Parts: sequence; structure tokens; C-alpha cells
Amino acid sequence: MSDETEFAEFQQLELQIFAARDYVVPTEDLRPRVLESARCWQGFRIRLRRWSLVALICLIGWSFCLPVGRSLSQIRNRLVAPLPQEVHQTALEFSAGDASSSPWGMVEAFQQVRRPVASMLSE
Repeated sequence: MSDETEFAEFQQLELQIFAARDYVVPTEDLRPRVLESARCWQGFRIRLRRWSLVALICLIGWSFCLPVGRSLSQIRNRLVAPLPQEVHQTALEFSAGDASSSPWGMVEAFQQVRRPVASMLSE
């Protein structure tokens, strides 16, 4: 008996669905609106994927550059040449100390700067 009641319930449900077929009528612009909505959503997904890829590349680049920057900052002081003002000041100090002319003080200052650089390059 229970099989017959279930069958009757399903048959009644099918009749209700069949009777409701004319209740809802889609408008003429429904399909174009759905297609346009799908295109917009697809464009949004593509842009989101691109921006995610850009963010991922930036994160990987930043992760790579951070250790490189740290190692370069540790050896920066050995690689940085003195400023021209520092060389000139050293030349003036050599000229004043030796009581010689300023050009020879400049030569002494350049030799003083060149020695550490030459020893570093020869290593």
C-alpha cells in the first residue's frame, strides 16, 4: 500500500508541475541579460586571476630580493668609495701636515683610498 501512495503523491506532483508550465513566462531579453551577466562574471574572474598572479609574483620577487638586499648591505661599506668631499678633506689634511703643495696631498689621499680597494680586489 505504501508504494501506491508514494506513486500517487509523485503523480500528483507531476500534474502540479505540468499545470504550472504557463505561470512563468520569460521575457524576451532574459537570455541576453543572462549572457551579459555571465560575460561580466567571467571578465571579473579573469581580472581577479591576473591580479592574484601579479601579487604572487611580487611576493616571490620580494622574498628573493630581501636576502639579497641584506647580504649586499653587509658588504656595502667595503664596496662604497669615499665621497669626493672626503678625499678632498683628506688631501687638505695631508697638505697641511706635510707643508707641501695641495696636489701632492691629493696624490697621498688617492693612494690611501686605493690601498684598501686594491687589497679587496686582489682577494
